[in-house]
Amino acid sequence: MPAEFQWKHEQTQDHITFLVNIRGKSSKTIDVFVADLLVKISQPHGFLLILDTLEAIVPTETRIENDGNALKIRAKKAVSKHWDTILFEAKKEEIKIRRQQSILRREREISQLHEDARSRRVEEERTTLKHQIGIEKREQARIEELKRVEKEHAENKVYQQLAEIGQGQNQSTNLSNDYLPPVRQMAVINFQHSPRFFKTPARESTVLQERVFIAKNRPFLKANKYFNTDSSTISDSDPTWLKARGDEFFKNGDYLAAINAYSECIEKDDSIIKAFMNRSLCFIMIEEPDLCIVDCDKVLERLKATVDQSSFTKVLKRKVSALCYKGGLENLQKALGVMQKVLDELGPDATLTKEIAGLEASIEARIMKRKGDEAFSNRDFNTSLTNYGKAIEKESNLLEAFTNRSAVFLIMGDFHKCIKDCTHVLETLRNNEGRLSDSNFSLLSNIPSRGSESRLALVKACLGRSIVAKECANLFEESSKEKELYVELFGLEEKESS
Repeated sequence: MPAEFQWKHEQTQDHITFLVNIRGKSSKTIDVFVADLLVKISQPHGFLLILDTLEAIVPTETRIENDGNALKIRAKKAVSKHWDTILFEAKKEEIKIRRQQSILRREREISQLHEDARSRRVEEERTTLKHQIGIEKREQARIEELKRVEKEHAENKVYQQLAEIGQGQNQSTNLSNDYLPPVRQMAVINFQHSPRFFKTPARESTVLQERVFIAKNRPFLKANKYFNTDSSTISDSDPTWLKARGDEFFKNGDYLAAINAYSECIEKDDSIIKAFMNRSLCFIMIEEPDLCIVDCDKVLERLKATVDQSSFTKVLKRKVSALCYKGGLENLQKALGVMQKVLDELGPDATLTKEIAGLEASIEARIMKRKGDEAFSNRDFNTSLTNYGKAIEKESNLLEAFTNRSAVFLIMGDFHKCIKDCTHVLETLRNNEGRLSDSNFSLLSNIPSRGSESRLALVKACLGRSIVAKECANLFEESSKEKELYVELFGLEEKESS
């Protein structure tokens, strides 16, 4: 049990002063807490003093002085009067309840002070921003006026020079009109432009945008004359050469060019199953799961009549990858059905069984998340927390569950847990590109690819909630840095409030 500080007191009609002896003790480690009905002085692993005042004092008008030997605490009385005794005396339980209520009132008062300070800071930022905008407008008006004056000056100068030239021609007597130069002969100049699929003025479309559009829509552009030019070159007539060309593009990482080559091959000869298979893989690499699924279904339909079990299984797995990448409970359930089909085709397989178990866990996690969402909509926050927790236990990388749970923590006032969930989501996104591969379908189905709208939505929600939670937890320095990042990413928008 810690020892007590030695103390004495002085009082006037309006103030009560406590003099506490701290000789021989480190003043840097002494903590003083003042509420309306108590004064608490403590030193870690050392001394403790709690003074329960007879009547209320004003914490905000309390002055503390420390000269190294004594601690002087001068507090203003809430009501001006002389106290017969200094300390409140009662049963231990009554004193305990009195202290708790006093501390709770002081914490609420401190919290309100922080909130008022935050509101003032926000208002000052807005005022500063408006002032800056006003300065910029005035500066812009000044620049426009300078331009107008300069333009007017230049025009006057040109008119003056023209007038001087006209006067000189009228006064000249040495000019002769006897000689006129011959008229130039007419000529026709023909320009030939490279073929263009997009007939945009001044070629406004960028090459990359056009290539992406053509690659995604190449199966539907068969009748376009841009792709049906008369030519006798091997590249326009031999589907085998076109497939080989697509393979070369794929090896070099040029997936858009590979898609175009495979599409040309399929238009010439749609019986080449490998072209469909390879194009489906290209669609995976450019993150177009829907187009990948279309090609996979076409291949699976044609492979039914063959004995190529290896290709059949590979395409089924590729379809699973695309379904998982699309995410969502329904797509994962479809993927599970496809995986069961793969297992039926291959027979017992330890690796495949493990993947199916992981997929089933992902489905169960999303079911629990959906239940959490429903409870959240009904404002049953405790049930929603339980369901989100179960979803995360099933799949530790289900970012949507962390994001939604952070919103519940924020509403319930558990700011530190809210910050923890938001930080986890932001760190996971920072460390993972979210790129789709041909075989990884459990982890990446939860991590949107960089630059996607769903990824930006997660960043925006978690960053906004983290700022609010840190401000409520009085972590103003950290929240200020995140606020700057939020404004840089999303502009001046109103963030989520508690």
